[in-house]
Amino acid sequence: MSKVLYPPAPFIFMDLRSITLLPEELKLLTHRLLAGVVLFARNYESPQQLAELLEQARAINPKLLFAVDHEGGRVQRFKEPFTILPAMKQLGNVYLLDEEKGKQLAANCAWLAGSELAAFGIQINFAPVFDIDMERNQIIGDRAFGKRASVVTAVGGAYLEGIRFTQVLPVAKHFPGHGGVNLDSHVDQPIDDRSFDTLWEGDMRPYRDLASQLSAVMCSHIIYPEVSPMPAGYCRFWIEHILRERMRFKGVVFSDCLSMKAAHVAGTADKRIRLARESGCNYVLLCNHHESQWDVLETVEKEIASHAPLKPLKSFTSTLEIPSSTKECLERWGQLQSSEQYIRICQELEKLKEGHVFA
Repeated sequence: MSKVLYPPAPFIFMDLRSITLLPEELKLLTHRLLAGVVLFARNYESPQQLAELLEQARAINPKLLFAVDHEGGRVQRFKEPFTILPAMKQLGNVYLLDEEKGKQLAANCAWLAGSELAAFGIQINFAPVFDIDMERNQIIGDRAFGKRASVVTAVGGAYLEGIRFTQVLPVAKHFPGHGGVNLDSHVDQPIDDRSFDTLWEGDMRPYRDLASQLSAVMCSHIIYPEVSPMPAGYCRFWIEHILRERMRFKGVVFSDCLSMKAAHVAGTADKRIRLARESGCNYVLLCNHHESQWDVLETVEKEIASHAPLKPLKSFTSTLEIPSSTKECLERWGQLQSSEQYIRICQELEKLKEGHVFA
């Protein structure tokens, strides 16, 4: 048996309540199990404010990772003057009209999204959505690239290629697939009764085809009873056997947020965190749990100390250059906005909004 190390590297992501750090959050950011912070719309007012918030947090803990859901369409936490990105379905629709234009547009959108986040030193984007839109689930809908696995693979692959140049980590979600259920895992417990073979040939096709290009994947909280009675993010079969062994995926795995209703099947917040980690998630997310963030972290730490140690898992090491100050951050933001590539892509997106196919 390989040697198991204690303590584990930081592996928990939490969130902040507002546009500035609250007194109790100053302590939270120092906890040794806290790997990073997930940013939401409530944390954003302007580029100046965002830069100041990040500078303040990094002054407390320079090793923190920052992540955000910056897909475009309905799910984009930072609004203007950040570029308002199209829903991924629009990129897929362009691909159906002209495959090369669709892929180029997806790569450009990914570069734009990644570049804007990189200017602030935000290392992780919880995008793109690799789910297939089967017109069953409104929570997915136009967040998906399309209704066919081949479209998701083609346009999703172009997206991965585009964001790669920005050094921001893209996280494909929601493995093995969220498109085949009616319920929303934020507020319900979706159950997908389809067979493993159906999932393998359909929903998992983009992950299979692009496994060598993927650096990170987020697991769903859906139960697939033909495979396991537990949601995918709590299931070693999905994470270790299918994703890592059978698909030969070499990147890191994130849980979906463990505050979601569908995650509660595992019990209390500390039990959810531990089970997700034991099941193979490199990182776990617990957001919107503000009343007891520090207590949860302390409980998890005590449980680790009193139970069998957690197996060491790979950590994400970002190569993104972090701005040293608010001033440097805003300078990078201004330089990006004045760059030729940025201006050209923004003009392309304006044409898309107007319903034009690019010449």
